[in-house]
Amino acid sequence: MIKIISMVMLFCASGFLGFQVANIYKDKQYFFVDLLNFTKNLKNEISFMKTDILSILKKYEYKSDFNKYLKEYQNLLKLKNYTKIEIDKILYSFSFLSDYEKNTINQMFFELGNIGYTEQLERLNFYENVYKDALERSRQKNDKMIPFCKKMGFLMGALICIVLI
Repeated sequence: MIKIISMVMLFCASGFLGFQVANIYKDKQYFFVDLLNFTKNLKNEISFMKTDILSILKKYEYKSDFNKYLKEYQNLLKLKNYTKIEIDKILYSFSFLSDYEKNTINQMFFELGNIGYTEQLERLNFYENVYKDALERSRQKNDKMIPFCKKMGFLMGALICIVLI
C-alpha cells in the first residue's frame, strides 16, 4: 500500500515539475508582452504628452515579472546618479531571459532620459521592433516547448514508477 502511494506521489511530483518548467516559458512570453506594451506606452507618452519618465513608470501597472523590474528601476531613478552596472543587476534574477535580451532591455532603460528627444523616439521604435521579434520567437518556442515539458513530466513520472515496480 505504501509503495502504491509513494509511486502516485512520484508520478504527481514529476507531472508538477513538468508544469513548472512549462511556466518558465510562459513567464518569458508574459514578460515580453508587458515590455512591448510598456515601450508603446512610453513612446506615446513621450511623443504626445512629453511626460517625464518617472511619472510614466508610476502610471502603468503590469501583471508579469516586468512590474518587479519597473519598481527596481524607479528606485534607481530616484537616486539620479546610477550606473549601467546598477541597471544590469536588476535583471540578474530573471533567469528566463538570455544575456542578449538582458543587455538589450538594460540598454533601453539606461538610454531613457540620457539622450535627446528625437533620438529617444527613434531608439524606442527600434526597441519596439526588437521586442516584437522577441515576443514572436517566444510564442513560437512556447508552442513547441510547453506541451513537450508537460508530457515529459508525466512520461518521466510513469518511467520512474515502471522502474520501481
